[in-house]
Amino acid sequence: MDKVTISEADRRPLGLGPADCVERALPLFNTKAPSDPRPREAIEDIRAFVGEAP
Repeated sequence: MDKVTISEADRRPLGLGPADCVERALPLFNTKAPSDPRPREAIEDIRAFVGEAP
């Protein structure tokens, strides 16, 4: 099996799609676990990694 290597520059934009999806589902999550900050923190972290302002 060949090893696939993705550069950091290529990984950055790949995080935006999942972050957008999670952000759309966040209101549903917050109805069940409003005090759990992990999903919001994960979204903020990936946007910071990409260099996108929150």
